[in-house]
Amino acid sequence: QPANSINVKDYGATGNGSTDDTASLLAAFNAAVAQGKTAWVPSGTYKVSTMTFPKNVSVSGEGTQSFINGKILMNTGDDLTDMKMGVAGQSIGIVGGVPVTGLNVDRVHFIGGGGTNDSDMIHVFSIQMEALNSSTFTDCTIETNLGGWGNGIAITDNGVTNGTLHDVTFLRLHIMPQPRMGFEMLGRSYMGARTLDYYNIIIKDSVIEPTGSEAISFDGPGHDLRVEGSLFKGSGTAGSYYPWHQALEFNGSTSSYALNNTFYRSDGVWLNMHCTGCTFDGNYFDNSVNNIGVTTTNNGDPTGWGGRCTNCTFQNNQMILDKGGNFLYLDNSDGIASTNNQFNNNTFWNKNNPTTNCAIYLYNGSTMTMQGNKFYYKYQFYSDNHLCTDLRDGSTLSDLSNGYYSPSITPAISPPPIPTLNY
Repeated sequence: QPANSINVKDYGATGNGSTDDTASLLAAFNAAVAQGKTAWVPSGTYKVSTMTFPKNVSVSGEGTQSFINGKILMNTGDDLTDMKMGVAGQSIGIVGGVPVTGLNVDRVHFIGGGGTNDSDMIHVFSIQMEALNSSTFTDCTIETNLGGWGNGIAITDNGVTNGTLHDVTFLRLHIMPQPRMGFEMLGRSYMGARTLDYYNIIIKDSVIEPTGSEAISFDGPGHDLRVEGSLFKGSGTAGSYYPWHQALEFNGSTSSYALNNTFYRSDGVWLNMHCTGCTFDGNYFDNSVNNIGVTTTNNGDPTGWGGRCTNCTFQNNQMILDKGGNFLYLDNSDGIASTNNQFNNNTFWNKNNPTTNCAIYLYNGSTMTMQGNKFYYKYQFYSDNHLCTDLRDGSTLSDLSNGYYSPSITPAISPPPIPTLNY
């Protein structure tokens, strides 16, 4: 037993997997708070009905062998480490009605989820935006949703008035394969009362296993969002079951960042962007690595990057196309054109892509400056000694000091380090 801890079994908890241990665990947790100690949960399965952790409780277990099996609600100031929690047919969440702040969760496995369609889907970890601020999740695993529908993580409006979610970090998160999305933040006006916004959300050094739909989606008025140093193993395994197959989505985001991530083949666009003032720097995209069982990508979407970006910077990225569409497609959305974008020092290799698509499409008054990029062309990506581009509706492309190379030359491409998970 760790120092400065109390044993939950001294308060009547059995951990035998059949006795309802809800009251005994709560007694131990409240005693731990009162005494300023940690509640230690030895190996066992502790069945609970609904476990609402008290505020400011420290609970520690013996890894996944310590399993709190039931509906879980976390609270302000809780420090939860080295355990597994959740139950089939329910979501893990946090206390509603008031903001939860200062939550620290380390080396915890989340299980749960369920449902068979959009009307009854249950996510593994689900919260509303009114609830969570200044909190950290480190070395946690989101297990595969136990239903045929639903996400690993879902953070949504649900009509919350004046809600905010900010300053939340997910470090070395491992999202196991999910039937729908791996991670979704959704804040849209059609859902009812809109949140104030969400901001300073960080996903870093994480691994997202193949997902049926989007791997990570920020959808709504978020800003200062950051996805960094993470591995996207693929998205779109559900086929037509879900129509959205992009890997990373910034939909309505401002001043947000995707930095030094690795993306493998997806059945749709790697980056779906409706973004203002966003930066995409040092990322590696390779659709020759196929973890999703899709042999030809969705040619209705570009394989590379698509959507609307204004005042965005794309730099130091590397992209390998083996199957699929084009490198970049910029259009407009909600009447806003893709303007004043910088496209610098990227490397693009059309490795083996027998397509008639051009490399870059700019529509509806989009503007972009390109400088210092390297294009290793093959098939129709190269036309009349210039990059094949499709510019429409008054779109302009300033092509400055870019390099175009023979397909016989193999570019020097080096992916960023793959994140190492510690749990």
